[in-house]
Amino acid sequence: MTQHEVNILPIDLGYMGQKEAAGAFLVTQGETRCLVESGPAACLERLMAGLESAGVSAHDLNGLILTHIHLDHAGASGYLTSDHCHAHVHPRGVRHLIDPERLNASALRVFGAQLESELGVMKSNQSQRVKEVSDGTSVSIGSLTFKALETPGHAKHHHAWILKDGEKSHVFCGDAAGMRIPGTDFPTIPMVPPEFDLEAWEQSLEAIQSTGAESLWLTHYGRATIESGFLDSVRIELNAEVDFLKDMITKNGAHLPEEHRAWHQNRARAYGVSYETLAAYCQPGFYRANYDGVSRWLSQ
Repeated sequence: MTQHEVNILPIDLGYMGQKEAAGAFLVTQGETRCLVESGPAACLERLMAGLESAGVSAHDLNGLILTHIHLDHAGASGYLTSDHCHAHVHPRGVRHLIDPERLNASALRVFGAQLESELGVMKSNQSQRVKEVSDGTSVSIGSLTFKALETPGHAKHHHAWILKDGEKSHVFCGDAAGMRIPGTDFPTIPMVPPEFDLEAWEQSLEAIQSTGAESLWLTHYGRATIESGFLDSVRIELNAEVDFLKDMITKNGAHLPEEHRAWHQNRARAYGVSYETLAAYCQPGFYRANYDGVSRWLSQ
């Protein structure tokens, strides 16, 4: 029997009004249609348009793979799951997909009146449509098989997902390989509270590296490769920002946002990223969250 080719289509969700800030991935093989990440509920219309342009509707989906349950990755899941399209997620994430009240409340505290327009509110998923997947477990969706790779650091409930494609393999990294400023190789690292953990993140990067995958698919955003050294850049920027924030916490005991941004601009400039571009993708909340994430981690 002839094995159909695996096709991976990134869908730009127009997140936060920016190009290539966040995406979902339509993965097809023969008659199988699977989505990796749902994106936020606020971007549901863009997601549906991206699927439609590929000749696929939400009703055609055979499964939904989620790296974790933060709203920019799983916020639209409740609009997509069905009796024939189940969401597959880390065991720690299951209850939040079924009852997202705490997730939505937490997001409301951070985003306030902007929540609806920037992220949207997660709709609950029916319990029978959410499947927990433990580290190392494989999930078959039609002809596709995804293997869960537990990758904490950004969040304890984070999986990267390995997809075999003949002799090749792909890894859908979620936030475990950071984010990337579009058109550059500059990684930005979301070190958000309450679960940021430097040592766990470094181990997760090693785990991804050890897959030897041909393609790394970043939710924020697009394709990277191990061969290009992108994961090395992630390690460098991760440790550099932690060291910078440790120093700020030790010396000042408070966040100095302008100093933090200026430091980050200098890092970005080495990758050819302009001030304007960095400001568009790394807004004030990004810096505050990273400070809070590192501060909480240090206090544990």
